[in-house]
Amino acid sequence: MESLYFQYITHFAITLVIGALYCIGLWISRDGETEIDPQGNKRVVWSMILYPLYKYLANERKVEVVYNQDCYDQLTIKVKQWFPETDIDFVNDSEEEVIRKIQPIRGELEEKYFIRVGKIYNHAIMSKDYYEVNWWSKPIIACYKCYASFHGTIIFVLSTMFATRVDFIEYDIYILLPMWIIYVFSLVTLNVLLEKKIN
Repeated sequence: MESLYFQYITHFAITLVIGALYCIGLWISRDGETEIDPQGNKRVVWSMILYPLYKYLANERKVEVVYNQDCYDQLTIKVKQWFPETDIDFVNDSEEEVIRKIQPIRGELEEKYFIRVGKIYNHAIMSKDYYEVNWWSKPIIACYKCYASFHGTIIFVLSTMFATRVDFIEYDIYILLPMWIIYVFSLVTLNVLLEKKIN
């Protein structure tokens, strides 16, 4: 009996590692970049092999959100968490002070957190870009965290079919069903850890 449970645990661990490697490989393979030239034409700058499929299914689009005065206190807290060395205060600082204090962190603020500082009619504004995709495309190709539910399930089923076929484990639904649920949520965590490690 102990040997049987050990085999289930081994099956779980191997399937989890294979699932995580597959999901991160898929996430990397759908990466790419498209730019718009001065004439308004879209051009692929670089792309991995699955980038065309990602563009077709996800239909990624940028949505700009402009912060108003009511949100500036929350924005100040966020920026101070990201950059503890800065003393910026979007609520009480003047527009000139905001522009001056933001300069040392502007690049990282825009590239990493997608928050921009600009001016409209001589007023300082803070805005953020959000990227929206078709929700149903997330578990298929648009979200590495969501891969666990779709691709992870396929990998778990195929792996379990193989393991039972070669008599490594027994097909016991009362063991495999809870194992699958634990596997999916564990795969989400492992995908996040691997993605952060790679980037």
